[in-house]
Amino acid sequence: METPAGKIAARAAVVTVSSNVLAAGNIKFTPEIPKRHLDAAAKLSLGSYDRIALQLPGNPLGLARDDVIIEQSRSTRTALLAANIWGSSLCTIDVAGSFGRDLSGQGEKAMVAFAVEWLTKLFGSDVAAAVRKSSATRWNASSFTLGAMSVALPGGQPSRKILTEPIGSMFLAGEATHETLWGTVDGAWESGERAAEAALRKIGAPSEPIAAPSRAPKQRRRGAQRTGAPVN
Repeated sequence: METPAGKIAARAAVVTVSSNVLAAGNIKFTPEIPKRHLDAAAKLSLGSYDRIALQLPGNPLGLARDDVIIEQSRSTRTALLAANIWGSSLCTIDVAGSFGRDLSGQGEKAMVAFAVEWLTKLFGSDVAAAVRKSSATRWNASSFTLGAMSVALPGGQPSRKILTEPIGSMFLAGEATHETLWGTVDGAWESGERAAEAALRKIGAPSEPIAAPSRAPKQRRRGAQRTGAPVN
């Protein structure tokens, strides 16, 4: 493997790039990725889903901890709000689909401006002055992802299993390769464990279960089964 930091040699490899990056041919493989895998990746293209984060101290929206608000709207120029996340002053505004993609293409400044405008429409003019900090994801513009989470085209669901097929000593992983937990951190995690175990078997490593790291259980935020970021 050739990287900007030099060459790396290994007996097996686990590759976790997104299906869009794989299908785009942005990484040169020798020998080339089989057409079967590239076609599968193309059927699992990534959708657009971005998150705008605002710090709003003092709860100016008057909402409860982890409240989720979805505007009833006939327009695509709308969003989903998660307020006071885990009891903090952090609020996130999620935008997706064609509107979210176009908005993200205008840059972070435009995304934050929309979020403030949208909240002002719903909660009043005091919102703008309450914003202390802001940030936004732009996954479509990231060369390492080129989108958010994978969505199977009609008839494309079997492509997830195809991506789990080994390519010599190389194994693919990421949420797009999981048949039931696609689009989630859990799916990405499990696919990585599966690929790592397959790689270890390939090089003849002792067959021992991979110990899960010690992690404190986290309370899932309501309405947040799908992540707002790529999970490859």
